[in-house]
Amino acid sequence: FADLKGKDGPVNFADLKGKTIGLYFSAHWCGPCRQFTPTLADTYRTMKDAGNGDFEIIFVSSDRDEGSFNEYRAEMPWLALPFARRAEKDALSRHFGVEGIPTLVILDSDLKVVNKNARSALAQDPTGAEFPWIPKPVEELSQTVESGGSDVNEAPSLIALCLDMDEAGQAEVQEGLLEVAKETVAAQEPGADPELIFFTAKETTGPVPQVLRLMGLQEDFQRGLLLLDIPDNGGFYAEQPDKLDATAIRKFIASYKEGKLDRRQLSR
Repeated sequence: FADLKGKDGPVNFADLKGKTIGLYFSAHWCGPCRQFTPTLADTYRTMKDAGNGDFEIIFVSSDRDEGSFNEYRAEMPWLALPFARRAEKDALSRHFGVEGIPTLVILDSDLKVVNKNARSALAQDPTGAEFPWIPKPVEELSQTVESGGSDVNEAPSLIALCLDMDEAGQAEVQEGLLEVAKETVAAQEPGADPELIFFTAKETTGPVPQVLRLMGLQEDFQRGLLLLDIPDNGGFYAEQPDKLDATAIRKFIASYKEGKLDRRQLSR
């Protein structure tokens, strides 16, 4: 990185040794970026005000010209990679697999990836209480499309649908899914892209209605297992086992891997 742009002049990257780093890939022309930047800034300031000096953010710009870069950077209280260093920006994007913006990549003090997609986790944690936002093995689909450090657009996503169950029943489903998710993560090579990511779907809010609509599932499909495979040209698989527990989830995954499930296509 060498020198970075700070509010009060150049900052050497070596001065950040020992800190957790957030690489913020963003651009002024990007609407979702402009929406997320104030949220990120509020959390950053809250954490700094609370005495967390072990966290720093570096803006990695996809702006189209230096004027736009300077205008956008003026809204940010953190550091920035100088706009002229386009080759380094491109190398960082390739290295961390950044395919869209805004993207927030969290690195630990040894510059190892903690979370390559921390935007949603931070948005749900405005005070930074769960910093450094280590990916959770199971998330709730009504609240986020990100889980396990990836999202539904990047990785096959197993969804335990339990819309018609009471809280106790949903908690049992969550427990079984968490057991299988932890097994799956433990079996992966460190640093590898996730084989599967995992969600519960307990409420018909957020992305859940859209997912069900794209799958063309009837209203009576309130409980079951879904595997959404957007990377496979929008394929999906659905099954309604008698019981939604860890055994049924393992069987569903095994059938998927063995090609025994009927592949269906998302509508457009």
